[in-house]
Amino acid sequence: MQLVTIVLINFQWYSIAKIIGAEISFKDLLHMNLVGTFVESVTPSVKAGGETAKVYTLNKKLGLSIGRATAMVSIQKIVSIIAFATINLISIVGFLSKVEVQGLYLKLLLTSFLFLIGVLAIIIAFMVIPDKILWIFNKLSNRKFEEKLNNFLFIFQKTIKEAIKNKKAFSQQLLLSFIIWGFFAFKAIILARGLHLDIGLFTIAIITYITYMVAMVPLLPGGLGSFEGSMVFLLAPFGITLSRGMAFALALRFTTFWFVFFISAIYLAINTVISFITDIKAKGLNLVIKD
Repeated sequence: MQLVTIVLINFQWYSIAKIIGAEISFKDLLHMNLVGTFVESVTPSVKAGGETAKVYTLNKKLGLSIGRATAMVSIQKIVSIIAFATINLISIVGFLSKVEVQGLYLKLLLTSFLFLIGVLAIIIAFMVIPDKILWIFNKLSNRKFEEKLNNFLFIFQKTIKEAIKNKKAFSQQLLLSFIIWGFFAFKAIILARGLHLDIGLFTIAIITYITYMVAMVPLLPGGLGSFEGSMVFLLAPFGITLSRGMAFALALRFTTFWFVFFISAIYLAINTVISFITDIKAKGLNLVIKD
């Protein structure tokens, strides 16, 4: 099931690349995503570390300019967060309708949702008024970087405008984001049924989404600890004990986080070894030719 999610996410990136006119293979985008997954898993930065790694890979390894690479990452992130924020709004309303909320629960829900909306607002602002944001950077940065920033701004704005013009494609990406997020609830429901948790399907889904929202707050790498703690905390009002709640949280965490992390780590290790061996062989061949 998690492998299906990985393929769907990669397909979304492939589709977005087509929208902006970038010729990047499915395999190369899978490499980019695995690099991004590894980096975001070890950095407590609301996936910002992973997105930066993706921009770097698109630029240095796959030949896109910084402006186009940033635009591509921004488009994917905006459709993903819009879908996620919509689902979480429904989830919060659903949770509040089922539970008599105490102060701590309300604070957790409100703080996490406002943080999510804040991230969404920053990305939208960067897409809509990048010139204003880069004007601030121009004032703060060295003069020698001003031309590079202006060039970045021109390419970024041009790419974003071209992508947004294609409303049908943009809507399709938004729908795909809802489907991808839907798989997270589906996996949670399967695990909950396997562990015989006596709560409804809708309740499992809304708790799963709220937990992921809380884990987005940058406290620890990959939301470690905050995910498990929030899951147990949100399950408690539904009569789920600490031990059973923790078992469910760990099982879901392994499926959606550790499994993907291990895949990305193993892939990068193998890729590094292959690159090292290839470089050694190339250097050896050059020495033979020189001799």
